[in-house]
This record gives sequence, C-alpha cells and structure tokens, in this order.
Amino acid sequence: MKPVTNNVALVLSFFICLSSVSSNRPLDNNIIAEICADVTYKDICLESFRNENFTEDLRGKSDRVVAAVKIASNNGSEIAIHIEKSLDQSKGKPESKTAFEACEANFDTALKKLEDTLESMENEEYEKMKDDVSSAIDDANDCDKGQHGDPVLSEKTKLFCKLCENAIDIMSKYLN
Repeated sequence: MKPVTNNVALVLSFFICLSSVSSNRPLDNNIIAEICADVTYKDICLESFRNENFTEDLRGKSDRVVAAVKIASNNGSEIAIHIEKSLDQSKGKPESKTAFEACEANFDTALKKLEDTLESMENEEYEKMKDDVSSAIDDANDCDKGQHGDPVLSEKTKLFCKLCENAIDIMSKYLN
C-alpha cells in the first residue's frame, strides 16, 4: 500500500507544481498586442506590459484597465523614491530643496489620483477615472515645470505621463 500512497502523493505534487508554474507565466504576446493596439505610445505600452509580472491572465476588460493604471502607479512610485533620494542630496541647496519638495508633493498627489482611479473603477465611474489620470499627468507636469535641474527626473516624468496617457487610451477602449 505504501508504494501506491507514495505514487499518489508524487502525482499530486507534480500537478500542484505544474499549476503554480502556469499561473505565474508571462502574459501572452497576443494579449499584450491587443491591449496596446490603439494606445498613443504603443512601444512603451508593449514594453511595460512585458516587463510587469502579472499573475492574472488579463483576459477581462477591467483587468486590463487596472493593469495599465498599476503600471503607471508603479512607475510613479519609483519616481517618488528618486525624488526622495534627490531631496536628501539637496541639503545645503535651498532652491533645489524647495523644487524637490514641490515635486514630492506633486507626485504624492499624482499617486493618490491613480489610487482614486482604482476606487472609481469599483463604482463604475469611468469618466472620473479618466479625469483622475489626467490630473495625475497635470501633477507630474507641474513637477517637471519646477526648477529642480534634474534631467533624470525630467525623463522619468515624461515616461510617467506617457504611461498615464496609455492608461487613458486603454480605459477608452475597454470601458466605453
């Protein structure tokens, strides 16, 4: 009886491992191409969806919208970390410190707007979602208009805005 029990346990272990591997596979390129087909910044969309580790398959329309917003939000979080480091390095430079503090506030607000977008999704407030993402773009642009003097931050901000524009395009495609 023991060999049968061991074999059953082995087979069950195999299927459990197989199912966990398949649930963490990268997104299908056809799904990514479909999501990014009609966005303003297609290359950025394709790259960002390929680089994210989504465990869900994103076959549902709302899943795709949430993923696009999360991509922008993740990027914004990375920018917030960059700003924090820049703020730490700007000690003794009052004008730089003031500019980075303003950027920090701008990106805090932008990230909050992206969080609001996901809450609006739950309530099916689709126009509000687009407005919130547009506001996040405005907040990011306000940071970039400041005199922070950081070309890396400027490039990161431009990418954030493009990811947000793509999120709006994906919302328009799937939620209208």
